[in-house]
Amino acid sequence: MKSEQVLDVVMRRHVFASDRPFDQVLAGIFGGISQPDIAQLFSKLEASGTYQQFSSLVKQAQGSAGLMRFWQLNEDNALTLDPEAPDWTGRRLIRLIAGNPVTMGQMTRHVADAGSYAPVTILIQETPDGGTRVAYDSVVSALAPYDNAAASTVAGQLDAEVLGLLREATGVPGPVKTATPARGSAAAGGRGLLDQVGCDLRLRDIDDVLAAISLTEAPTRRAMARWAADGIIPSSVVTTYQQGLARQVGWLTSPPRASTPHGTCESARNYARGMALSLDQALDLAVGEPIQRDHHRRNPVAV
Repeated sequence: MKSEQVLDVVMRRHVFASDRPFDQVLAGIFGGISQPDIAQLFSKLEASGTYQQFSSLVKQAQGSAGLMRFWQLNEDNALTLDPEAPDWTGRRLIRLIAGNPVTMGQMTRHVADAGSYAPVTILIQETPDGGTRVAYDSVVSALAPYDNAAASTVAGQLDAEVLGLLREATGVPGPVKTATPARGSAAAGGRGLLDQVGCDLRLRDIDDVLAAISLTEAPTRRAMARWAADGIIPSSVVTTYQQGLARQVGWLTSPPRASTPHGTCESARNYARGMALSLDQALDLAVGEPIQRDHHRRNPVAV
């Protein structure tokens, strides 16, 4: 059956800008990518009688990053002679094609189209200021449209090896990893939004909560307005937080005046309970997992 299919592939390109000279960066890249006699190696691979023998030959030939050079295109040759590209005179531009036959097989056994993206391409450019620019297209992003977990796992490992090598060669640090708050910690909402002590209310880690919950939401704004009206939180504090103009944590707020006990402690308990109920869903989303609550206890807790 004849057909034509068009897939939209959104490629994720990693670009490294380094002040290191071109030759230093290129040498660093080849520190993890071996440069075997590729024609001789391919002849040996074709003569392999078993997959074990094939894999062993590849392992012996690969570099520390698990890759070997298949081909190198010196694209600056044409640019140096091009009269319409005077800015390129004397500068280098290399397209390095590198891969691992075993890794390619581990992806193509699941998604044949992975053969279009492996071996990978690393583009190394000498910049006018004497630095170096390196570009790499993520294999994981190329395989995303095929929605195959097994192939994507192998591609992710390949990307990690290549990106680690390029960061080391260029001296560009990797992305900063943000620690995830432990379950039950204050940052994760583990203490609950409110702790009630006698007739007072203490707001714990309100910044962490408000980072995930917009006070422009009507239920939250109305609840805080009622708190302010009853003297549980000063109206100036409500206004300040709604405008997002200050970062204040951990007040112990007591009503400055009230005509009856019902207007103080009981109102505080009711509004605290209502506030917790109105924010349950948002807090679950902020923490990343459902929080077990007991809204009938005086002290809402998360476990």
